[in-house]
Amino acid sequence: MYSTLSKKYLEKKAKKSASLSVGDTPQITPGSLESASLTTWTTILDDLENLSKEREMLANSFNAQVAEPIRNLQVRCDDLRKKHVDFAEQLEEERDKVYKDLKECKKAYDARCETLENRRSKKERAYDGEKSKASSSYEKHLHEANNAKVHTLFAAD
Repeated sequence: MYSTLSKKYLEKKAKKSASLSVGDTPQITPGSLESASLTTWTTILDDLENLSKEREMLANSFNAQVAEPIRNLQVRCDDLRKKHVDFAEQLEEERDKVYKDLKECKKAYDARCETLENRRSKKERAYDGEKSKASSSYEKHLHEANNAKVHTLFAAD
C-alpha cells in the first residue's frame, strides 16, 4: 500500500520537478536549482518507500513465525477431532454389542432359572419312586443355571 502510494507520487514529482524548480521557461538546466520543498518531498517519499519495505518484511516474518504455525496447529487439531469422533463411534458400537450380548445371556439365564424352578417344584411333588429321577434332573438343571449365571457375569465384565 505504502509502496504504490510512494511510487505514484514519485512519478508525479518527476513530471513537475523541472517546472517547479526553474519555471515553465527555464533559463538554467532542470535539477541544478531544485527547490527545498521538492528535496524535502523526495526525502519523504523515499522514507515512505523504505517504511513500506520494512513493513512488508515484518508482515512476512509474522506470517512465517506466527500465522503458519497456528494454521498447522489448526489442521492437527481438526485431524485429532476427527479421530476422536471416530473413536467415540467405535466405542459406542462396542458398548451396544456388549449390552446386546448381556441381554441375550440374561434371557438365557432367566429361562434356565424358570426351568430350574419347574424342576424343583416337580422334585417336591414327586413320589418316592420318581424322587431320585426328579432330584437328578433338578441337579442337572441347577448346574446349567449356575453355568448360565457365571456366563452372564462374565458377559457383564
